[in-house]
Amino acid sequence: MTVCHFRTRASVCVCVFFLYHREQQILDKWQHLIDLLEKKRKILHGFNDLLNMFREIESIGVEMKEMEVGFLLKDFIIGFDCNSYSHFVKDFNKM
Repeated sequence: MTVCHFRTRASVCVCVFFLYHREQQILDKWQHLIDLLEKKRKILHGFNDLLNMFREIESIGVEMKEMEVGFLLKDFIIGFDCNSYSHFVKDFNKM
């Protein structure tokens, strides 16, 4: 890094230009870092949304399984023929 020596007005201008240029480099790097962080934040937000969607799908799947069991049980009870059952018991007792 150069050290500014203020011997002439021209050297002052060169030093100011150098400092301004260095400041711009630093600000550009910071802006680049901020942009990268914003991209990462958006990506993480997307992953969070995706995981929430997977949780919702899993929850719906569990609810559907519970409903399926209820429907199967209801169909079994409704479709159960008492006469067939009594014939089955009589036939079984004959054995």
